[in-house]
Amino acid sequence: MSLYDTFVYYYSDDIDPASGEVDKNLLKFDERNIISNVNQVCLAQGSTVFVQYQEMAMALVDRTFVNGYSQVSEKKWVSEINHNVKLVAESIAVEPFRCAEELFYRGDRKDRKEEFPFGGCGGKNSDKCSVSKYKFPIRFDVETTQSKATKYETHFKRVRCDRGYEIKSRQQCIEAGQNVGGILKNGELKEGHWGHTPCGCFLKRGEGAILWNLSNKKCRNEDWNYSPVCVEHRNRDDYEIVHFKTKCDSGYEIKSATECEEAGLAVGGEILNRYVEQRDWGHTPCGCFMSKDGNINFDTGRGKCKNDNGRYQSICKRKKDRKYVSLRKRVKCDPGFEIKSKSECIKAGQAIGGRLNKGNPLIGNWGHTPCGCFVGWNSLTIHWDDGSKCANDGWNYHTVCKNNPVSEKYKRVQFTKKCPGGEEITTVSECAVAGQALGGWLGGWKVEVRDWGHTPCGCFLTRDGRVHFDTGKSGCENQGFNYEAVCHQAPESNGVGRDVHGKLLSNDKSGFVTMSYEKVRRTADSCINTQLAELHEDCLKESNKKQNSKYYECKVEKREKAIKECDRFGPVQTALDLVFGSQTSPGFICGIKDAIVNDGVPMPGSCCLDAPYELDGDLWGQPYDCESNTPCKTPGPFLAGVNKDACDAHGGTWCPSKSTCATLKDCIDSLIKEATKEERLAYEEYLRGAPTIEDPTDRHACGRTRGYFGFDENFINDQQISLALIPPDRSSSTAPAVQGHDAWQGTVFALKVLSGALEFIMQRFSDIECPCGPFCIAENVCKGVKETLIPIFTIIFQVAQQLFQVAENLFELLSGEADVIRAQENTEVLFENMQLMADYLVDMRAENRKRNHRDLAYGSDNHHAAADFKVEVQVLPDKSVVALTTVNGVQVDANFTFSKLDESKNEISVDFTTTVLEPGKTVLEFGGDVGAFLFMKASPLGGDQKKSQLVSFN
Repeated sequence: MSLYDTFVYYYSDDIDPASGEVDKNLLKFDERNIISNVNQVCLAQGSTVFVQYQEMAMALVDRTFVNGYSQVSEKKWVSEINHNVKLVAESIAVEPFRCAEELFYRGDRKDRKEEFPFGGCGGKNSDKCSVSKYKFPIRFDVETTQSKATKYETHFKRVRCDRGYEIKSRQQCIEAGQNVGGILKNGELKEGHWGHTPCGCFLKRGEGAILWNLSNKKCRNEDWNYSPVCVEHRNRDDYEIVHFKTKCDSGYEIKSATECEEAGLAVGGEILNRYVEQRDWGHTPCGCFMSKDGNINFDTGRGKCKNDNGRYQSICKRKKDRKYVSLRKRVKCDPGFEIKSKSECIKAGQAIGGRLNKGNPLIGNWGHTPCGCFVGWNSLTIHWDDGSKCANDGWNYHTVCKNNPVSEKYKRVQFTKKCPGGEEITTVSECAVAGQALGGWLGGWKVEVRDWGHTPCGCFLTRDGRVHFDTGKSGCENQGFNYEAVCHQAPESNGVGRDVHGKLLSNDKSGFVTMSYEKVRRTADSCINTQLAELHEDCLKESNKKQNSKYYECKVEKREKAIKECDRFGPVQTALDLVFGSQTSPGFICGIKDAIVNDGVPMPGSCCLDAPYELDGDLWGQPYDCESNTPCKTPGPFLAGVNKDACDAHGGTWCPSKSTCATLKDCIDSLIKEATKEERLAYEEYLRGAPTIEDPTDRHACGRTRGYFGFDENFINDQQISLALIPPDRSSSTAPAVQGHDAWQGTVFALKVLSGALEFIMQRFSDIECPCGPFCIAENVCKGVKETLIPIFTIIFQVAQQLFQVAENLFELLSGEADVIRAQENTEVLFENMQLMADYLVDMRAENRKRNHRDLAYGSDNHHAAADFKVEVQVLPDKSVVALTTVNGVQVDANFTFSKLDESKNEISVDFTTTVLEPGKTVLEFGGDVGAFLFMKASPLGGDQKKSQLVSFN
């Protein structure tokens, strides 16, 4: 299907191709409409959105001054931008707290003495309560009389722990080994002087026995049968791979083989010889480096520092401000951290050491390379693959992405059958991100999903590092402890904790320290008004009062600085993250509120503050077990039950409620029936692709299905999800469904798909030569279409330029500084399934269009009688036939039969195969010797007209 067809199918109600008129509603994106649309998107229940104050401000400026940055418009911006941005962002910032307040006062709160900790209007008219009434938490200030418990971890394919994270004593080895799932064989710690095992404390694979190696000189790991036990080391994001260097930059070198081992393993390398080999090679980078097979080495650097045709990669200390990185064994970037354009690919590729080919990146749709931006292993040539088939044959390419230190969010757990409660990874899409962040790789370019029965439940890695996902229907195991579960990292307390009685100690019952928003506002206003007033004058001075590129660069730099330094919404972002977690959107909180207040759905969960060190007997030191028969002694605050992150803020254990997703299951089943009945194949495929809900009371099954459709797994408002799944009948900007946001998402998505190829086609379309063949009529059609499309593409381009700016700021996953008012849930699955939804909409338009054409030809007796059915054929050299079938000039599909005469002059049928290239254009192929000619009969689908023709192969 052509790009033009896709656009017309989406906007057939908005554009008249003949006149070139465009629905003016598509162009009405002034400040008021932007505010309206921002609110629609951000407050959509459970939607996936990032809203950045800085990005929003720039979008408003660019939309306000579409004709450029004149001196007058710059002054206008100085006076108006603060008001516009405040209006948009404040309405978004306060909404989750308004919803939280209504939920607090109208929800099933057990402790009626508890007070809402964030100000507001006392539960009265919270939907109209102004932002100035709320107090925003700026930190969670809790003292504790109990020191933070030490955490431990094990490692595959290691011979020792990172420096400073070793187990220091036999007693600590027993404690650490049992903490990570090991056992004392025969009730005691086995110790000895071994030369084939890791040094210090380790577990034996297969049985999990805890052992202590007294030798500290010769550390090995024979056949990788052992796993060192170490103190948990989270800060492994301190190193990076640097391409095409002979050594690291000054100050970023790794100066010893010991640190090289730690650094190399942190960036995904391997120690193939069980130790880091060090010598002075002369043809390798100095210091720590990695070869193509991932082996970690250390060059002492006594001779010259070289890099044999870029075959090696330096491993250096990470530059914290690095914007782009290259990743091994990847086929695409994590969602939200992709390089979005060829121009950015050039910038990113050069930033990591890549090179252009004659001044340009290599562009193609190869099928065996990563998607998007990447560089070759040896040549380091920058490539751009604009296809959708992502691979990495031979791991010969390095994917280039925006920097995402996501590895800090996840951990490997070897000696376990499943992740601890609340730390599970429940979706395949997140499993791909987490597994690769920890050094894993995708076999067959995707996560393998199955119910094995002998592996850990959920996300896990095999011994060779492949990422898998076990659905867990047959139970959870870890046969021979050959697998590592991939789990969420438990949050560090950073001083947030409980005393020995499990009670919060703070200056506030909630544990939050709050600040009036008015105080934040006054400080920010004073700052931004001063800086913006100076911006215009300073930039004119720097550019000698000429509006040129230097002036523009100055303006951009200074306005970014002003917005960043005077950001009033940093505290609001902190508040949202602190109370509900960084992965929670305003739509999530408001959707939870609607489900509980309006539909009587139970709270997603509850938070228990029972301290591990006050439990009795064998439970001492263990987190509270939600499934035990022991009731929680110290329940947490009511709002801490919204999700796990909210409970984590209080240092508690989050226990999910027993609930059902029967509404969602019934909705999906009903929509599948409708899609089947109406022959909406792409939409049916989209629905059937969701994880099956066999038992609506199975929390994990419900969560996986919600995640598939782009919602948080604990988003209990299934009614809202169901409404979002119902497809819009049209995508006009004036349609109610669009104004209600759901189809507007699809519209923006369609525009994003359109934009990917728009510029490329615009540049080349006018140069297309129209060939003659297989029918000479095609040349006239081509010229006519070309003349029609050039002005229409111009219209499309103008519309797209105005819409994409909004789309990018609302729907892209923007990474940046801490000035984000974020609203994020699952990302990758939403994007992938929105693509299926877009396919469905296009197919629906195609079906309607074809149906309308047929109705035109056969809808009445008059039309039927007047219908002009034509068949044109062309014989190809391989004796296949191309047929073009039309009714009244409109291409329609047709039925064909072929026959020939046998030796007795009897007519016999001839077998053939058909391949439909497009409606009305079919390739017909025959097996064996068909002779000199065939008789062809054709009739249009749905019609009774017939055409007979002799097809000659001479």
